[in-house]
Amino acid sequence: YLTRIHLLNFDLDSMSKEVKSSHIDKPESVPTVQYGTLWADNRNSRLYQFGGEPLDGDNIVDKSHTLSYYDIETDRWNETAMPDFIRQRSLGASAVSEELGEGYYFGGWEPGEMRANAENSTSRYAAYNDLLRYDMTKNKWTKLAGPDGKGRTEGTVVFVPVSKQGMLVYFGGIVTDDVVLDDDDDNDNPSGSGNLEAADMSTIHVYDIASDTWYVQQAEGDIPQTRRQMCAGVAWAQDQSSFNIYMYGGRSAEIDDYGNDDDVVAFDDIYVLTLPTFEWIHWWKPLPWDERPRYGMTCTIVNQGQVSPSGYVFRLLSYPIPTDTS
Repeated sequence: YLTRIHLLNFDLDSMSKEVKSSHIDKPESVPTVQYGTLWADNRNSRLYQFGGEPLDGDNIVDKSHTLSYYDIETDRWNETAMPDFIRQRSLGASAVSEELGEGYYFGGWEPGEMRANAENSTSRYAAYNDLLRYDMTKNKWTKLAGPDGKGRTEGTVVFVPVSKQGMLVYFGGIVTDDVVLDDDDDNDNPSGSGNLEAADMSTIHVYDIASDTWYVQQAEGDIPQTRRQMCAGVAWAQDQSSFNIYMYGGRSAEIDDYGNDDDVVAFDDIYVLTLPTFEWIHWWKPLPWDERPRYGMTCTIVNQGQVSPSGYVFRLLSYPIPTDTS
């Protein structure tokens, strides 16, 4: 399932070359957004739409404390109120624990429309440095601390079924010292100097859910180029003694102090981060003339054997085609 102006339903049970799909319309009351996330609640057969930047003139400020969800069994959209300390955000890292029935959202930008409408707000982009935890069965939100005081955004996180309740593994994206101080609508001035930097892809942040503890692990191997807006999914051995996190695509995270790209580059390759060894492996890269760089995707692992990227921004780069391809 994907969401923008409507839901797309892909039949992954189909084994034909052409995947069957259909779309489900969204009512006008549901915000039309980009850069948000969709949490799948398998226990209650629901899909929750959280965060994102507004499209088509939608006023997301009016929905800043509302969570929209689609009930698959009744084929109806509904809304539920969020507490005041939870606000919409965009381009954060999102994951779901099917075992716990919980959605997680780490970091992310403060949406531009909220920033522009907030009292005493600056025009500078600011990021969140917290971890949101949403119990989809109890409709309960919890705001947890991040690994440090820095804001993080445009990276990726996956849920790994280890430890008592599982772990979240986060990497990549952008790090900033401009942090949203709190989630009160009347106090949105960011802290910091506005410096942005690409996150080191060898630095892996690991969050243990049961103990509410962050760890930092240094990875080795074929360290990927810094990147953001990539996608990732995890697969594991049958006895869960080892795990592979497959990361695909993304765009360059090298940016200047003003947040503009020095050199816009997108990627069309796959890296694997192995656990528990924390080793990066450059798994696959196409021939230069076959590259189709893209970013802004969602990766789904199907039956522990296939990585399925869905939805993306395609960027065609020009490469010299060699005359001799033998």
